[in-house]
Amino acid sequence: MKIVLALLLTFGLGGTTMATSQDISIPQAPRRVEFADVTIKLTPRAQQIVNAQIKALLTPEGEFLNRKVEKMQWYFPIIEEILEEVGVPDDFKYIAVLESSLDPNAVSTSNAVGFWQFKQPTALEMGLRIDNTIDERKDIFSSTRAAATYLKRNNVVVNNWVSAMLTYNLGTGGVSGQLPSNWSYAREVTFDDDTHPYLVKALAHRIAFEHRINRLRDSEYRFVVYPTQKQTLNDIAKNLVVDPNDLQKYNAWLYANRIPNDKNYNVLIPVNANQAESLEKQINNRQDIAKLDVGFPQLERVTPEDAAASEPIIYRINGRKGILAQPGDEIPQLAAKGKAGVYKFMKYNDMTERDVVESDKVYYLQSKGRKAKVPYHTVAEGETMWEIAHMYGIRMKNLLKFNRLKNVQRLQAGRVVWMQKKRSKSQPIEFIEEAQSNDGTPLPRKKDIATNSGVGRKTKNNVEKSDNSIIDRKQKTDDDIVIIESDEQLNNLFEEERGTATSGTGSASTRSHFVQRGETLYSISRKYNVSIENIRKWNNLNASDALQYNQRLVINSNAPAATSTSTTSDETPTYTTGRTSPEPTTRRTETYTSSTNNNSAEYHTVSAGETLFRISQNYGISVDNLKALNNLKDNTISVGQRLRVKSTSSASTSSSQSSSSTASAYYHTVAAGETLYRISVNNKVSVDQLKAWNNLKDNNISVGQKLLIKK
Repeated sequence: MKIVLALLLTFGLGGTTMATSQDISIPQAPRRVEFADVTIKLTPRAQQIVNAQIKALLTPEGEFLNRKVEKMQWYFPIIEEILEEVGVPDDFKYIAVLESSLDPNAVSTSNAVGFWQFKQPTALEMGLRIDNTIDERKDIFSSTRAAATYLKRNNVVVNNWVSAMLTYNLGTGGVSGQLPSNWSYAREVTFDDDTHPYLVKALAHRIAFEHRINRLRDSEYRFVVYPTQKQTLNDIAKNLVVDPNDLQKYNAWLYANRIPNDKNYNVLIPVNANQAESLEKQINNRQDIAKLDVGFPQLERVTPEDAAASEPIIYRINGRKGILAQPGDEIPQLAAKGKAGVYKFMKYNDMTERDVVESDKVYYLQSKGRKAKVPYHTVAEGETMWEIAHMYGIRMKNLLKFNRLKNVQRLQAGRVVWMQKKRSKSQPIEFIEEAQSNDGTPLPRKKDIATNSGVGRKTKNNVEKSDNSIIDRKQKTDDDIVIIESDEQLNNLFEEERGTATSGTGSASTRSHFVQRGETLYSISRKYNVSIENIRKWNNLNASDALQYNQRLVINSNAPAATSTSTTSDETPTYTTGRTSPEPTTRRTETYTSSTNNNSAEYHTVSAGETLFRISQNYGISVDNLKALNNLKDNTISVGQRLRVKSTSSASTSSSQSSSSTASAYYHTVAAGETLYRISVNNKVSVDQLKAWNNLKDNNISVGQKLLIKK
């Protein structure tokens, strides 16, 4: 019996030992390893040093180590997204682990604080706020962005990401003499026994914790982000029925009772992963959705205003590098100006060689993000998938995946587009009942009509990409799709929607026309041989209503044809030399009166889906001028907000002009490729006169913009 018991005990202890050794899996440093886009070659002695560091990091097995690794599962998705936005290699997320073990309250002996261990002078230099209210060094969002910006700036100096990593510890001045001279611009470096310990620790952190994380099950908990301002943590906890102590613990950046109101701050809410989706739905309820999806794209001009005219105009668009397209730019020229390859430029912007660059639009010079900064977007009238992806800086393939779409489609106004995660298959497609059109009027609830008509950007044929197919999602699910393959069926579907379905004889008298960029009521009337007055009557348009790109117009082909006498004497079509062969623009001699286009309006009421950029384009002014007129500190606007779009002095000038009934004037609609200079030459006026008549502060104009010309 004693022998048997001894054998059982021996077997049991041996089994326990084996299980423990399997749990504590210690990786070994290879001879060559990739880190931050650089190949690191380790000498045998360097391998020994790195392996010793790895073992120290992963032993002993215990609660502290498990807790540390679990925090990586929580925080790494946030850090990874910001590093990608700024353009810093993903491996640098392990620097935050090295610096603070992802503890927001970590304080070093030299008074460096927070996730990324910023000292106060450096933190303030990088734009972080530190006062009695908040300390953004303890905010994972703000501190990560500051750290990434700091690293990227230093990489410009040392020209090697591994060297930039050491500058994070020593500063750019401190690395002098610490780095081999041949590391600058090197794609391969060597670690030996003289390599700085900080670099060895950083590499050991990457190897150790990447190995450990890849062998763990997903955490039972994760963070839900709650963007807000002005509220208290207790208010948030009460509204969402969560523990206020958890909010205080994981939002250590907030010292005051109430969140500041200078901008939106991201409050982290730790929740069980099974409850995260329902809590996110509660946070992003449909009433708030319209307020969340305004203010994009977020644009910040980098190139100084007084820069030479030949210098490319660089912007930050949604946190990424971008470039402003100017008249005459095409993809190869714009890519060259931005120092990007043509293929990469097209990939960054989800474009093809058939697409035409639009002047006065900012294009990306960096890859867009995997998800948007807001969870949902409500589709505005005429809005396309490409415009939504471009507006929020989200890759098209991700936008399609999140919304369970296999290809790019025309979306119905009012549809809720998912932009941060994939819509559940059991979740029906949602619509906002009272979604607003671009002119601020409510859109009627109607069938979900989606076409494979391209992404809404202009092609060299000046038409939308289309395969003439329609998807009618009548049940608003992905499992019941009907393909309609003819224009006649499309017209019948539109007319059924209006309650006046056409007959099935194949000669439908009413059809739909989607407005293309540069088109006018005159060019559309000529295309269908109908009068402008009839088009206005069929579509309830006033004389002051401006056409919107992709706006759907009802055309009745059985109406009396337009007479040609109205254009032989008063209207002379003039053509431009644009690359896309636009329809002729129209010169019409008329008595100048006020309120004939968007430029005459003094105020604008914000509609759902509108942004400052779109509004500025509609009224022919810059975003900066629009912000100055309304005392806006950033690009955030809300539905129903009333914006001044013309200064008082401009309004009075316009009023005095309109009182002069003898002034003969006409409007010119800007076509693709046109400049103020070309328009001035064609119309025999000066550039300065054009700018004065249209309240332009610079030479920037956009396709479709109407310019007043006096004679």
